[in-house]
Amino acid sequence: QWMADNGFMEADALDTRVGILDGTDYPHMVADDRTLTALAVPANTQTNLSFSTGNSDLSTMYIIVGQDGYVAADDEASLEASTNDFEVDWQGYFSADYVGNIVNKLQSYGIKVDTAGTVFGYTASTTAQSTQPFSPNGAGDYDNITSQFPVTGSKWSVIDDPSGGEDDDTTYMYDDSNTEVKGVWNIGANLMEGTTFSIPDGDVNASATTSALSGGSRQVARLHPTGEIWVAGDLNLYSYPINVWVDEGLCGAAQGGGQGIAILVDEENTIHCLRASDSGGHTEDAVRYAYWPEGGSESAQEIVTENKGDDYSAINVSAAVDSNGDIHVVWVGQDAPVNPTVYNVAYRVRDAGTDTWSSITWITDIASGQNDVSIAIDSVDNVHVVWMGLGWDTNTGDYNIKYRMRLAGGAWQSRESITDINALQNEPQVAVDGDDDVHVVWQGMGWGVETGDYNIRHRERTDSWQSAEAITDVAFQQKSASIAVNNDGVIHVVWVGLGWGVNTTKTNVLEREYSSGSWQAVDVVIDRAQNSNQPKLIWATWPQLAGVSTQIPDTGYLMLFSGDDDATGNDLEYLASGDLVFPVAATGAGGPDYDSIIDQVRIYFRARGTNGGDTYYATPYLRMNSVEIQGTTVNPGITYTSYNEVLTRPGGGSWVAGDLVDLQIGVGLRTTNTTDLRVTQVFADITYTEASDEDGVTYVLAAGEHRIRLTRTAGTLELFTDEVSRGTDATVPDPVDNANALVVGHSGPARYTDFAKVTIDASQRLWHEPITMILSDTVPDRSGNSNDGNIIWGSNPSGVTVTLEGIVSASQPAPGDVEDEPPADTLPAVGGSDWFQEPDVSGALLTNPVRPFVILMSDTTSMVVNAESSKGLFSIMVPNLLIKTYMVSQN
Repeated sequence: QWMADNGFMEADALDTRVGILDGTDYPHMVADDRTLTALAVPANTQTNLSFSTGNSDLSTMYIIVGQDGYVAADDEASLEASTNDFEVDWQGYFSADYVGNIVNKLQSYGIKVDTAGTVFGYTASTTAQSTQPFSPNGAGDYDNITSQFPVTGSKWSVIDDPSGGEDDDTTYMYDDSNTEVKGVWNIGANLMEGTTFSIPDGDVNASATTSALSGGSRQVARLHPTGEIWVAGDLNLYSYPINVWVDEGLCGAAQGGGQGIAILVDEENTIHCLRASDSGGHTEDAVRYAYWPEGGSESAQEIVTENKGDDYSAINVSAAVDSNGDIHVVWVGQDAPVNPTVYNVAYRVRDAGTDTWSSITWITDIASGQNDVSIAIDSVDNVHVVWMGLGWDTNTGDYNIKYRMRLAGGAWQSRESITDINALQNEPQVAVDGDDDVHVVWQGMGWGVETGDYNIRHRERTDSWQSAEAITDVAFQQKSASIAVNNDGVIHVVWVGLGWGVNTTKTNVLEREYSSGSWQAVDVVIDRAQNSNQPKLIWATWPQLAGVSTQIPDTGYLMLFSGDDDATGNDLEYLASGDLVFPVAATGAGGPDYDSIIDQVRIYFRARGTNGGDTYYATPYLRMNSVEIQGTTVNPGITYTSYNEVLTRPGGGSWVAGDLVDLQIGVGLRTTNTTDLRVTQVFADITYTEASDEDGVTYVLAAGEHRIRLTRTAGTLELFTDEVSRGTDATVPDPVDNANALVVGHSGPARYTDFAKVTIDASQRLWHEPITMILSDTVPDRSGNSNDGNIIWGSNPSGVTVTLEGIVSASQPAPGDVEDEPPADTLPAVGGSDWFQEPDVSGALLTNPVRPFVILMSDTTSMVVNAESSKGLFSIMVPNLLIKTYMVSQN
């Protein structure tokens, strides 16, 4: 509305929508002449964009599609350039290889293409931007255009969080100065038809390794909280923000080929890169290390192996990070004290506090060769290492799988044999489960029925090694197994093998899971006419946020592999299972301090009946993830009485800060007659063990009381606690005490990460009249500066009608983003409207059902929540206090 009022679009063009082929429309507004918030376009699909923004330069929209996806822009108003001064301008980078595909697609959809093969004046270019943008001309009825944006040569930047949250909306910005592309990634093409992958809202980091496409070097990847995918390969680090490879150069220039690479991420989002390759001009390989702090630049490279020259080499490397951020590295190399020319297994750790390396420990030092090392770290920082080697036990002439553990205190335990048979075993991979039991998979011959073929085996170590289990026992080669154990205890194993699916002569990607007490059927997840190779599951115990391992999925799996979906050569691809869910452990401004520890949750309520002859029952409840726990039932009588009780975690176990995301509180009410039973207070007090301040900075609120007041047109209700160390939890019950007001407040110092969240549940018709929230406050903003008014965050998942009065400004950032305070002039002041106004309704509305909103409120701002006309939840969050979304339980 504001844009229309100020001449940026026609008054009758308020409803700008982006629609996709399934018929769903998503409302979006153009922010300026360079950006658009638009649905991500999946590979191999089409997105239709329907505009009604009128004649405006600011209606320019920029769109990125996945490889082999395309966009069709159609002038539904049938405007013509010759008579209506209408044009559709397309600018971007195109590869000449795709021009034929573009023309074919245009023709297949009945769209006019001139005989020269150009479209609306477009000229293909392999090196530069199109010199002539697409636009209709006066020669004919050119209302339509369809095209695809191949990723090669693109110069687009993402300017919000593409990982989504509750939607997949992403904002892109054209940037001519952006770093050049380094390659093409088929982002899900032909893997999951018509779908896209996104990681959930919050800080979710993930890492995995997969073999390189050439030179025997490994490629590895991680998922960054912003949604970027970081991949190390060909001895360099590349970031893949959306559809471009950016050479980040972290691992240094390629020198003499590579024999292994590892990439890690710690809780500070620092990237750590290790590679086994030529060092400093030597002809043999050494393990080199560098790191890249978030927002910083590459560190100086360090030589991990203490390479002595051309005589010694390192051919393999694996690494893991522990709870302290220390980097543990194992490799296979020469230079062991007793057998310096033989490849043995070595270990070294880099202290995160001092940035220094320990001395090298040789896990093995024998006269027989070792190889294929893998490392994992458990929840108490014990280090688990597996490898394949000769010279052990009975079958000294065969490669078998071995294991050794380093306790958190530093003591190495004795070597243990996972296998000792007269047949080749290799490529072991290790992971640990939630009980810190060790799980190892590998490929080997000599087992089961098909002893002459490589098959996949699994073995678990609890207090001792359990019997080996066959993941496969078939008469076809199976290899390159990877393992991960989810937070739900399900074990996932992936590998490649012959003899499966339709393309039985090709190495397809297979998956098998252990759940419900047994191994389930083999799932053929990739079945192509070309070989796939080296699948690797994303899994790591650390880093953790609030006790949550953010690289371990709650359910499902995420896999990287080397694949070829178009017979043009292998690319690095990923595949997400349909049930993939990563845990969410959000941090930073506007959220709880997830490094703090929850000690207990105490629920409070205040109640009374109205008739002394009746019996009343009031029961407190906690509910989380569909599991309820019931407190003690009391009879309040006819005099207001306050009750409080510590309730344990629904479902059992210890509280973690992440539980607050799903925690709900309520009071069940029952009476023996029809008289009223009234509850005027329902809240929970969360007791924390304070975590250290982030980056050593303490944020202190100004002295005085800071409160939110909710009033009803026919009366008020009350909830107030004088002082809380961390937070106050509140929801609004019905019936209410009309003599008081609901107030959620806090006095005294608190960190800026504290906030309050008040949820109005209109879906249960708790109010039959509008409720007004009034904020009267002067507190610091999220940067610690004092401001008249406050910033609140919230969500409106059901589209409850909410009008604002007295706002300074408002915005609706992309999911997961932390947005700075908008300047006061971005929207009209008192009585004005924000960007999310819909036609023919007065006042500002917050009706987008999926995005959070941010409002900078003045000290007289009020919100009216029309619960009578709307159904659903409406929530706000205010710094100072800590509350999550709550629903009232009603008996």
